[in-house]
Amino acid sequence: MKEKFQLIKEFFMTNRNYIFALGFILLLFGTILTLIQPAFWSGYDLSDTGEIGDTIGGITAPIINLLGATLVYSSFLEQNRANKIQSEQNSFNLLHELFKELKAEFTNLTFATKNVNDGNVYSGSKAQSVFIEILESRIDNLDFKKNSFFKEYLFLMGNLTIFLDIVDESTASKPEKIYILRLFHFLYLAKIKDNHEKIMELTSGKTHHADFLQLLKDAESKIESNYIKYFPK
Repeated sequence: MKEKFQLIKEFFMTNRNYIFALGFILLLFGTILTLIQPAFWSGYDLSDTGEIGDTIGGITAPIINLLGATLVYSSFLEQNRANKIQSEQNSFNLLHELFKELKAEFTNLTFATKNVNDGNVYSGSKAQSVFIEILESRIDNLDFKKNSFFKEYLFLMGNLTIFLDIVDESTASKPEKIYILRLFHFLYLAKIKDNHEKIMELTSGKTHHADFLQLLKDAESKIESNYIKYFPK
């Protein structure tokens, strides 16, 4: 019995517009047939009215106009709903592509111990690790601060925080945002965070690295606050 009721319900939901239109047509014809029949009350007898068409038209026109307005409004709501779904899907696709670019950017992050021609070039997490080893031994060397890795790393961290702003302002649905942010925070926790904190620890208290350190702290704070916002304990 329950299964039959479910089938009837599904049939009605699938074909509700057709059922509604058919019901309205039957109601309209039934109303017309009723109006042109001899009435029990002679004061309301329309069967002998010469202008029966005008009479029926005057009675049914408001109903038809109201139905038309209702259908137009219903169509507008459906179109608006479809546009919203499409917008959310487009936003999700954009976020996913941006995340893949961000991940590739981290993978392509490079650090050369001397110069590129020596072949001592490292990428991704390995670049961070080797940079930390060299930084420990040259932390007070002002010339080492000119190494291009400092700027490359700041560029990466800046893009990480910008990506979080884009996710916040996106029209993607909340579940889609959560999915993208899980990917983001997993990348950060698994590949970046430990080395990031080590770099901050090494540059802490060093005046010539003060600006660099502050930017790293700002990036970490933004990432941590985003995690708390979307994944509260």
